[in-house]
Amino acid sequence: MYHETVLKANQKLTKILISQIAQLIEASSGFDFDSMCKVLFCMRLWYHSPNSRANNFCSLWNHLDKLCQERCKDWDKGQLLIMCDHWYRLNVFRIGYFGKQALQRILKKVKACTSPEIVQSLFYVNVRRFFPDVNKVQMQVHLVTLVSALTVEEVGICAMAFFKTKSRIVSFALMEMMIRKFITGAETANFLSITCLMKVSGDFFHGNNISFNAFIYR
Repeated sequence: MYHETVLKANQKLTKILISQIAQLIEASSGFDFDSMCKVLFCMRLWYHSPNSRANNFCSLWNHLDKLCQERCKDWDKGQLLIMCDHWYRLNVFRIGYFGKQALQRILKKVKACTSPEIVQSLFYVNVRRFFPDVNKVQMQVHLVTLVSALTVEEVGICAMAFFKTKSRIVSFALMEMMIRKFITGAETANFLSITCLMKVSGDFFHGNNISFNAFIYR
């Protein structure tokens, strides 16, 4: 009897959700930025964090993902990053198409990015395991001007983005500044950040046929 009651309750709840999803999809064309954020936030509150591939949930987030892609060009960097936050917390940032498009738009004009913006963007590059089609050399040159103001953890996030996407650092200045940042902040550096720096620096030294000591004390 108990199991039958639970089953009926679940079926009833499913019908309610299906109806709500249909209404949301129908009304979504009129959503502004704030409304879209509220909907994505509320989706996180659904019971038991629904599977991203579940039919009802999938139909809604796919529809909203397409809407975000269409409106991406109208949002500034701050709005794009806020929207990335919502998609990340919904656990679909890595598989949605909006994230790729948003990172492309943000990092295409990397010289205009502030320290928090580029760190947050590179965090999401790491999440997607994919570097957008941008000028990575220009990005590294810009990072050189920012590293001194970053924490060890933030530098670790930058290193992780290059490591996870198998993108080699080519800037001698950037590599040196990242290493020295870790040397001075070794006591507070976490294991994952240190590991990522070791990986990207290893690729750097191997690619340039240079040893650590020769590089640091050159």
